[in-house]
Amino acid sequence: MGSLMLRLSSHSQHDTSNRRGAIIVLAAVCMIMIFAFCAFTVDVGYMTNVKAELQLTADAAAMGSVSEIPNGEAEVKKVARQLAELNPAAGKKVTLNNEHIELGKYDLASKSFVVNPAEANAVRITARAVDQPTFIAGVIGHKKFTSQAKAVAMLAPRDIVFVVDLSGSMNDDTEPCWASSTIDSTFKSQGFPSAGADLMKDLFTDFGYGSYPGSTQYIGSPVGITANNYAYAELTKDNGPLTGSSINSLYRIANNDSEATRKTKAYRWIIDKQIAVQMPKAKPAPNSQSNYSYWEKYLDYIIESRSVGSNPPSPPSSGGGGGSGGSGGGGGGTTPTPPKPPSGMYLPNDLPENPFRLTLDSPRSGSRIAAPAFLTSSSSTATMLLSTPSQSSSPGLPRNGSTLKVTVPPSQDGERITGFNNPNKSIYPSAGNANGWRNKIGYITYVQYMMDWGRDRSPTYANGTNANLSLPDKTPLSVHSPDCPYHKEATPAGNFDFPPREQPMHAVRRSLIAALDVVDDMNKSITPGFGDRIAIITFDAKDAYHEPEILVPLTSDYRAAMVKCTTLQATSDVGNSTATEIGMSMARELLKDTTDGGQGRKFADKVMVLLTDGVPNVWETPASEVETFISENPSDEYYDSDYIWYNSAIMQAAKFQQKKGSLYPVGMGMGADYTFMDKLSRTAATDDSGKGPRGSGNPKVYEQTLTDIFKDIIKYPGSRLVE
Repeated sequence: MGSLMLRLSSHSQHDTSNRRGAIIVLAAVCMIMIFAFCAFTVDVGYMTNVKAELQLTADAAAMGSVSEIPNGEAEVKKVARQLAELNPAAGKKVTLNNEHIELGKYDLASKSFVVNPAEANAVRITARAVDQPTFIAGVIGHKKFTSQAKAVAMLAPRDIVFVVDLSGSMNDDTEPCWASSTIDSTFKSQGFPSAGADLMKDLFTDFGYGSYPGSTQYIGSPVGITANNYAYAELTKDNGPLTGSSINSLYRIANNDSEATRKTKAYRWIIDKQIAVQMPKAKPAPNSQSNYSYWEKYLDYIIESRSVGSNPPSPPSSGGGGGSGGSGGGGGGTTPTPPKPPSGMYLPNDLPENPFRLTLDSPRSGSRIAAPAFLTSSSSTATMLLSTPSQSSSPGLPRNGSTLKVTVPPSQDGERITGFNNPNKSIYPSAGNANGWRNKIGYITYVQYMMDWGRDRSPTYANGTNANLSLPDKTPLSVHSPDCPYHKEATPAGNFDFPPREQPMHAVRRSLIAALDVVDDMNKSITPGFGDRIAIITFDAKDAYHEPEILVPLTSDYRAAMVKCTTLQATSDVGNSTATEIGMSMARELLKDTTDGGQGRKFADKVMVLLTDGVPNVWETPASEVETFISENPSDEYYDSDYIWYNSAIMQAAKFQQKKGSLYPVGMGMGADYTFMDKLSRTAATDDSGKGPRGSGNPKVYEQTLTDIFKDIIKYPGSRLVE
């Protein structure tokens, strides 16, 4: 029994011991599981967090450095390292080695990245955290871990529209009869005493006119006419130099010629004997038989009209009803006043040269002359008129035997050198006028004439239709004239043929070409359709012939766009021609995604570059619509409600910004309104400390300043993560 109890006791103790051993083993296994679970929850969570931090670092470094591709590989790597260090992971700075920063070509179509620094449009960043200690996993043999994250960012493709002002003031700097001397005096203190004259030298060279300013000749000078404001009247009077028997019948003035006939004969003589001699290089070749109408407008433009002669004064009222005047009573009648002849009218040939200077008994074909009624009066008026001395010695008299008042030349075109906004006081407030150039024939006044008529106007037609490009007789300045002289110039993008160098327009042409050259370089290796595209919209006035125009639709053919830039020219100075709002509105519509009716791409950034030198003066949106938009989108940038020409353009900037578009308003020239341009920049959120890009008022640096601005905009595109 005792032995049995001992055996049972021994067995019981053995079982207990076994159970204890099993529990220890189970506990150990459980501990391992617990540690593994803790490692999973703590260390794996930590590793996941580190991975996320590394991804943020890689994203930031890729996004921030890719925009430096235009500045070279070294700059990309420098910026990538700086950004990586600013975005730590695992509590430490992330250091990027050279192999962690790869420049290459990303193809959006195939979603692939190929290392290729020479044709890079993307950057791949690998951010790593190496040998990071674990918290608990070391217990199960995992004391350290390494994690990494990659990101690929590419230069964001852009749809870029250049909106270019072609208003009449875009050739003001080369209007020599008022602007050149003002530019010289303005920039003399800055070391450019001939800034304006140098522009004109270039233009004279382009036209083949020789040395600027050339010589001028007063009208009538070859036949001895005194150089004063009565020159035309003296040239065309009865006993003037064109009445001599030696004068060709084409030009010879007869005393009984009407003023219209005198004008035609005198103008023919001036065209053939003065313009053709004084300006032998002028086109169209001056010839009164083949292009009279064209050169007639030039002469109307420069010749100063004058009134010569005088009409007899109106007689005083008479108190007598049918009496002889004097103090007798009567019925309150008045003495009739002889009618004045219309401007340019002449007296019929069957009347004496001046009936008011005849004696009352002068015979005429055997009959007595009937004197005007007021001359039969006994009043002192009759005595005064009869004793008036002859005016034949006065300037421009007599004309058709008369000394009555007449304005010459007759039917003169209203577009004169003293008009056309000469000078443009908003741009050149201190400029003198062009009055001193009247009556002067020479290349300098002819260039002024061409600048005023611009690319669009045909002087021989009325202003209502003469901007029609299908009409002939554009001036040689215009690319629409067969006489336009092109010349070749070297640019960063190669050689191009340009029309004459009107300024500041020519600086715009060349700077746009330089900007497009940068775009071309940045997109050479990009799959067609996935790089930048550009468009050009031009604006001036708004009428049947001046609607803003999509000169170049969105395209990747940068070379073709450059060629189009060479033809940009200012419009004439006739009427208002700065339709800024309409040009901006057209650009917005063009940049809309194709699904919204535009030409834009959903994956592309939308960019508008507005280039203008003046204050807008043409708009399209009704005032009520502008006011409604302002009330719904209030901003301190708007002007008072009366300034719709400003507010309509600012509204376009606001609408574009709301759609995430980037507008860069670039002002240029002495007349740029930077208060307005800065408002546009602030509305578009593209300002720099409240200001937009500043062009130059100095013609000597127009091109370089604009080129630098355009390059800055083009060379720093946005970026996007693609992996």
